[in-house]
Amino acid sequence: MFLQLSNLNKSFGEKRVVKNLSISINKGEILCLLGPSGCGKTTTLKMIGGFLEGDEGKIQIEEKDITKLSPEERPVTTVFQSYALFPHLTVLQNVIYGLKFKGYSKKDAKEKGIEYLKIVGLEGYANSKIHEISGGQQQRVALVRALIVNPKVLLLDEPLSNLDAKLRIKMREEIKNIQKKFNMTMVFVTHDQEEALALADKIAIMNEGELMQFGTPEEVYNNPANIFSMKFLGSANEIIDTDGKTFYVRQENIKISADGKIQGKVISRDFLGFYNEYIIAADENIIKIKVPCGGVVYNPGEQVGLEFQHKVYF
Repeated sequence: MFLQLSNLNKSFGEKRVVKNLSISINKGEILCLLGPSGCGKTTTLKMIGGFLEGDEGKIQIEEKDITKLSPEERPVTTVFQSYALFPHLTVLQNVIYGLKFKGYSKKDAKEKGIEYLKIVGLEGYANSKIHEISGGQQQRVALVRALIVNPKVLLLDEPLSNLDAKLRIKMREEIKNIQKKFNMTMVFVTHDQEEALALADKIAIMNEGELMQFGTPEEVYNNPANIFSMKFLGSANEIIDTDGKTFYVRQENIKISADGKIQGKVISRDFLGFYNEYIIAADENIIKIKVPCGGVVYNPGEQVGLEFQHKVYF
């Protein structure tokens, strides 16, 4: 494995915020640490970067133990939530800042900086100050500044959280393209489910310092290991069947069908663009369903039949 975390533990006072965390990924993969605020994901990122020292455990890159190395000694760079760009420097000066510690001449550093700015379409802004460019452009500057020093692992701490929804989607695509171009190994912290599904090769769902589930986006979404993973990644209906057993089913795995064995009554319908979301009362259950637009529309008060296509029991 390229990056390996083994039995990491971290406490602040009596509060244990990371508990026996073990994860490993291959070179060129994006790992998303996903979970609610306070689950330990940023603490884990800081331990990988060397900004926090773990209480126990080991961090290895290419089988080399980096657990006790200082941040500057690690083959790792970090893109922070705030970007941490220098406002008094130009875009180009920000990008090449780290090269002066790697023995580059000013001429070579400038040439390399322009080359990297071209990759993200910002060569025309080389002499601009940071406050003169947009938030999305600042994000790209922060990315290439981190990449230009050729780290083995790039850490990203919720770097898209300051952007509006449309720009977040565009920057997700940019990050994916850059990652493929450089075959870069990345660890990405987010609490955004859609972001994790769109970006990750592997997802680690965390809660209260513990690893709840680890796998590909498809694995953790389609085969949740526990109720927390089921509810945190996507949404699910909790349904009690006629035997009194509880099962879970995602909204998109419920079909409205004339042949459906479960009968219910439509309580409401919300048009949400490419799909309708229905709330249906069936026995004692209140069920949410997503139905793609273009078919039959059901109105409040109508009786409908339901089919559950993928039940999950815990």
